[in-house]
Amino acid sequence: MSYSHRRFPVACFASASIERRYDRKGTVIMSAALRIIAMLVVAGIGTPSWAQIYQYVDEHGVVHFSDSPPAQDNHRIIEQADLDAITTTVPGTPLPSAADQRRDEVARQRNRAAQTSSLQRLQAEQAAQSNRCDSYQARLDTIQSRLRAGYGIQEGNRLREARREIRVLMGRECHGR
Repeated sequence: MSYSHRRFPVACFASASIERRYDRKGTVIMSAALRIIAMLVVAGIGTPSWAQIYQYVDEHGVVHFSDSPPAQDNHRIIEQADLDAITTTVPGTPLPSAADQRRDEVARQRNRAAQTSSLQRLQAEQAAQSNRCDSYQARLDTIQSRLRAGYGIQEGNRLREARREIRVLMGRECHGR
């Protein structure tokens, strides 16, 4: 019995045999049982698995973390929210001293100050460029109005040359305006 690949007949659920069936074009038609198995596999891969994490302190005072419950009774289960607060260190690596922490904090503050000043410098440069572009546009508008008002040959040549120069400056400095 051949079923279309668009239907999920109930009768196929009982059938455990998975055999290849072909349509008129020669394409393999998946049986409903195979489709269900494929969906279950994909659903199983896509779901995250969270294991419990146990924390305990041994007789030497060393804190241990494990995914299996320890034999000792003095353990606690770590929640996901607690995991975000745990910092890890490499064994044998010294913890930073207060002076090192202060030096790092000063370096971070200097970095923030440098970023702020460079941002302010960038904003000032953008404002200056905007002012220059506005000035070019005002000069171009003045030249255009003088050209429309009428002119002599020499005056017209001078105005057209000035217009070309301003358009070149605007093309170099005023992108997208």
